[in-house]
Amino acid sequence: MINRIFVVILNLSALVFWGSSSWGLAPVPGTLKWEGVIPGSFDFSSPMLTQDTVFLGSCDGSLYALNANTGRQKWSFSTGNCIYSSVGVGQEAVYLASSDGNLYALDMETGEKIWSCPTGSNYSSPLAFEGVVYVGSDNGTLYAINASSGAVNWDFMAGAGIRSSPVVENGVVYFTADDTHAYAVDVATHQKVWSSGLGSLGTSAAVSSGRVYVGTYSDDLVALSASSGQVLWKFKTNGFVSTPQLMNGIVVVASYDGKVYAVNGTSGMQVWDFAANPYSFWPPAVQNGTVYALTDAGLSALELATGELVWNCTLAGTGASSPVADDATVYVAGADVVYGIYSGN
Repeated sequence: MINRIFVVILNLSALVFWGSSSWGLAPVPGTLKWEGVIPGSFDFSSPMLTQDTVFLGSCDGSLYALNANTGRQKWSFSTGNCIYSSVGVGQEAVYLASSDGNLYALDMETGEKIWSCPTGSNYSSPLAFEGVVYVGSDNGTLYAINASSGAVNWDFMAGAGIRSSPVVENGVVYFTADDTHAYAVDVATHQKVWSSGLGSLGTSAAVSSGRVYVGTYSDDLVALSASSGQVLWKFKTNGFVSTPQLMNGIVVVASYDGKVYAVNGTSGMQVWDFAANPYSFWPPAVQNGTVYALTDAGLSALELATGELVWNCTLAGTGASSPVADDATVYVAGADVVYGIYSGN
């Protein structure tokens, strides 16, 4: 008679299931690496990665740091209110914006607070770049904060609240505001380079090859000139458009019409579309020539060049945030569960 022993490991902060491939075989792409259940809800905050850690903000007001290989919790840090944004990652610290009105700098390895800076309620994800942390605020201010000390270097007032996440390229910071404009601000002079009307609320921007790409709530993917803000082209969908993702000259977005679109970044012409997840426009992840998109069934991997389905991983409880990927694993969160999935790259 063969006895089988099942062991359940519980702790007060997390329950983790470790998936595995068959002994001695390579992991199968699209299968679970691990699954973690953590208190709180990840309804807005998307995972952010370093080499060995996944960071997730929760609506219970805490930031959780998970081991990227196992899903085990490394540490957590509690703020005074819900966390809607992803963290910014520096060399030794992560930067966390909370709706409690503060930006926090935390030691990446321990989660200990280094400093905090009052910035007003934040949906904007911080960007750490060359010793400065850029973050937008619901009070309409873009803050540039010293990454070491937490002191405000300078700020810029837009026409309304800033819920998008800043992007810096060639000495200019790009973002959108709730006044339905995209902005470009010179990081040296702190002066506006241009602002461009989008006709509706806009997403965070993606910048490449002299173009600024923005999704809008008027169902368009818009390409602007990075130097002037002039509209270069618009690509129309039938729903709200997500924050754009870029790779190999292709712009990838999800739309509230239930499709993922790949668009030529130069011409604005459609390359392909894929029926994904109705009424969801969380941005896909793009890594190593593969697009990872939320679908009705869970998470799908698509060829960037063609849109052909590579694999699908059936999951429960997804659809609350955007996936993020490294060379071997895709991470996605929803409700109170986080998944690590073998990608096959």
